[in-house]
This record gives sequence, structure tokens and C-alpha cells, in this order.
Amino acid sequence: MKKLLLASSCALALGAMSSNALAQGWAASVDGGYVNASCCGGSIDGYTINGALNFPLSWSHLGVELNLGDAGIGPAHTFDAGGSLIWNEPDFRLAGTAVYNRFGVGGADVSETQLGGGLEWHFSSWLTGSVEGGGIVGANSGGYIGGGLKGYLMPDLSLSGNILYTSIAGGHETDYGVTAEWLVLPTTLPLSIYGGYTRAELSGGGPNFDVFRVGLKLYLDGPGPAPLVERNRTGTLDTIGVIRPALSF
Repeated sequence: MKKLLLASSCALALGAMSSNALAQGWAASVDGGYVNASCCGGSIDGYTINGALNFPLSWSHLGVELNLGDAGIGPAHTFDAGGSLIWNEPDFRLAGTAVYNRFGVGGADVSETQLGGGLEWHFSSWLTGSVEGGGIVGANSGGYIGGGLKGYLMPDLSLSGNILYTSIAGGHETDYGVTAEWLVLPTTLPLSIYGGYTRAELSGGGPNFDVFRVGLKLYLDGPGPAPLVERNRTGTLDTIGVIRPALSF
């Protein structure tokens, strides 16, 4: 399955969380990690690297986010580049996205474009819900739909669950995942540690995979210290940002 990168943008948050919410005109983040996929008695290692930069437009709630992504596992490699237009409100964010993806194995490349959108809703100070979907056009065609819930056990510690269904070139993948993220030193260094597990189920009698990942994420936004929940909701897009099917390499 191809990696589906949902790159998004957002304007300045207008009091989305509290009086201490971030107040900046731009936001950026960089993350990278280790991936291990196992099935049928064997496993293979890989990596992911992603970056995002968003900035507000002159018209109130609108902004733009630009994204780059690179991932590889074994002989497979994928590269993504795209961007989104986002509408930002205190309680939700809407993003419309167009992303180019190039997937290659052994010197053979396949190109696609992902077109879609997503809604992130901030139900309360500790709970975020999301839904997203769209189509895929190019060498292969199809679509995707997904959603999730993200809870903040503490302002700097989150736990999320999500489901993502992807259909492309006659094949289907359904991912059930859970991810935890901890912003260790919010007042001195905006660097978080994340880890997650995904169960990937393939259609047509294909094998199921267990995918584990761990990595670091650096937040570059805001004039000063801020907890993870504020950076997630006012910085680069979080729950409707990058979409990563577990077998996206």
C-alpha cells in the first residue's frame, strides 16, 4: 500500500484551549522514527522522516501548511510532498489537501496524487476527535476513510486510538492503531517521545501484520513554553495531519 500523506495548514489559534494558548504566526515540526513490521514468523525494519511548516494567510482563519515525508523499509521507499488549506476555529480545524506520492521498489516507481480532507474537533480540554477521507488518483486509483479519538491523560501526555481503511488498485487495508506521546521537558525543550502499535489487515486472504514504531518529534512554534495539548491544537496539524497506512512502504 502506498503511503498517504495528508499535508495540512492552519492559521493562528484563537483561544482554542486557554488563555495560555500559543500565540504565533507560524509553526513547524520535524519527526523521525524506527519501524518494525512482522508477519508469518519474520520481520523487517524501516524508518520514517517527516516535516511540516504552516503559516497564516492575511485573511483571519485561513492558513497554509507544507509537508515533506520520506520512508523506507527493505527495498521499498516512498516520498511525499504536498500541502493543504485549513480553516481554523477555537473548537475545530478543517483541512483540504492535495499530496503527491512516489513509491518505488527495486528501481520501479509508481506515482499517485491523494486528494481529500479532514475535520478535527476539540470536544474538551482533554479530548480530540477526528474524521478524514478522500480519493487517490494516478497510476492506481482508490480512496480512504478514517477517524480517531485522542485523549490527554496529562497536558503533556496523550493516548490515541484510530482506524484507517484504504482501498487502492483493487486491494484493501484496514489498520487499527494506538499511539502514545510524551512531551518530556515542555519548559526547556519541545521534544517529545512517541510509540505505537498497529494491526494491519489485508483483503483477499492476505497476511496480517503487526507494526511497531518509536521515535522523536520536535515542535518549533510559539514564543515560549507550552504543553503538548496546545502544540497539537495550535501548531502543525495533528490528528488530521499526515496519514500513514501501516504498510505504506
